[in-house]
Amino acid sequence: MVMSLSPRTISVLQRVGDAISYVCLVFAAIALFVIVGICGANVACRHFAGFAFSWGEEAMLFLMILMIFAGATAAAWQGSHMHLDMLVRRLPLVWRKASIIASATISVVLLLTLSVASSEVVSALYRFDQRSVALEFPMWIPQGSVTAGFIMMAVMIVLRLVVFGAQLPKTEAELIEHAS
Repeated sequence: MVMSLSPRTISVLQRVGDAISYVCLVFAAIALFVIVGICGANVACRHFAGFAFSWGEEAMLFLMILMIFAGATAAAWQGSHMHLDMLVRRLPLVWRKASIIASATISVVLLLTLSVASSEVVSALYRFDQRSVALEFPMWIPQGSVTAGFIMMAVMIVLRLVVFGAQLPKTEAELIEHAS
């Protein structure tokens, strides 16, 4: 039995997906801005004062992890993740939908499997109070963002499937044609 959602529920779910995607993109942008600031300050200090921040690379690495998984979560919602759809776009509609559903299912299973494995690492890092070398930062936090990223990508893939159904994201040409 297929569950049918009301248009109002679909609209609410779409706004939730849009909001989560937007927040993730803001986090990614802030992380990138801070990375550029740390890198620029490190270069300037090294050039003009003869020293560099010992913690700079470590901080930039942790921020990059956050940026990547926040951006990937937004991409999963927007359907702008990398995918090869040249063949899928040529399939008959029923096969195209089956292909999209199968791809989403495989992606979600893989992401949830990775999140379980990653959560075991996070748990061990937390139990042993593992800390980074330069910042003395608890390592379970950046590793936890990896786990959270896997889970959020899976959630966004499912949410996208519920809201938009088994349809491919529009190509750039389709977006331009629709805007005209």
